[in-house]
Amino acid sequence: MRCLDTSLDIDKKIGLYCYMTSENLYLEPLEKLSHENFVVLEYLKHLGLASQNYQPNYMMFSSVYDKLYLYILHKKDLDSLTAVKLMKKLFNSEKIYYLGLKDRSADTYQFIGVYKPRNFSVYLKKDNIETYFVGIYPKKLFSKKILLGNCFIITIPKLTSEEDRFREIIEIIKKIGYLPNYYSYQRFGVRRNITHLLGRYIIEDRIDELVNMMICYPHESCDICEKCKKRYVKKSWSWIERIICENLCIKKSSNIIELFKGVPRSIIRFYISAFFSYLFNLYVSKRWIKYGLVVENLDDEKLGSTYIGSKKLPYLMINVLKDGIKIYSGIKDLFEMIVQQNLEVSYKDLYMNIKRYTGLKRFVLKRFIISPVENIRIDRDKLYFCLDKGGYATNLFREIFKKNIVKLL
Repeated sequence: MRCLDTSLDIDKKIGLYCYMTSENLYLEPLEKLSHENFVVLEYLKHLGLASQNYQPNYMMFSSVYDKLYLYILHKKDLDSLTAVKLMKKLFNSEKIYYLGLKDRSADTYQFIGVYKPRNFSVYLKKDNIETYFVGIYPKKLFSKKILLGNCFIITIPKLTSEEDRFREIIEIIKKIGYLPNYYSYQRFGVRRNITHLLGRYIIEDRIDELVNMMICYPHESCDICEKCKKRYVKKSWSWIERIICENLCIKKSSNIIELFKGVPRSIIRFYISAFFSYLFNLYVSKRWIKYGLVVENLDDEKLGSTYIGSKKLPYLMINVLKDGIKIYSGIKDLFEMIVQQNLEVSYKDLYMNIKRYTGLKRFVLKRFIISPVENIRIDRDKLYFCLDKGGYATNLFREIFKKNIVKLL
């Protein structure tokens, strides 16, 4: 399948150069994605789909010594991290275990493991959160190894009045059976698509460009501390920018470590990961442009089994080492060209900066190039489909709404 070019600026900024369907075949969304039109159900090996009417299909482990109290967490208009933090407080638990982050704007169901709750409850409700106790599960088995993916339910009439055309596009995607496994808009910021650029400036140790991007965007430069002062007073920025402003303008930070003091390393890791996500998107796009969206492995690409449908598909896998980037699976010349065009630092400095700023001794990226769309169907006014873990439903929505995709998010 050949690459059909996009003309959308935001797509090109984050490496999404291709469509599967014609750019002229698109719809106008009626409203944004929300809990009223977008449901996400987590899918785990052995445990199945998380849902309100969930019936345990595994043997109870009541005699397990190191055990978790397994719940279905149902939330609306709330991000997973905030929900987990609230659950920890309500259960008075030592720790809450979860396997995947779910969309803030959606109506989502996922499994959580509550470790040593002091306030046990079979059912708990607080504002826009509900939890349902479903049994005991061994702590050692509750890991990301059992996360298979997510299934989605879309209410069609709430998103578009052009149901016939919606069905036409879905039939095309259903016939193809796959989507490009792009990292989607949420990874880079829908309104400020800069997280990958922040990651690049961190690993290149370019503090001036980093600060300008964080504080001045969408402008290339500004009076940093003056803008910090104005925005800080209005409290209109996120807590990350507020900490950066304080460290830079009050504490006079002179390096990236001082600049991010008070910001969890997980945030820095996210920025750096977003940069490599951008490189991955470029790899998918350039591979697609040159060879088509083929499901066969090319050059030194290896095949792996997908998590839900167990299909054999090619993947890209790289490891950042002291002496370079090791490509375990991929078209080496293509990926090396992408790195050379988008990175201005030696491999040694790249490795040392990642280690210095994240605490990680190794950085690995492994991701399928193509994502199968499983169990896709339309039943009355609902669209149903499932994607492997790490897959973005917005890659499907992008094919439906094209240039109007940002209006949906």
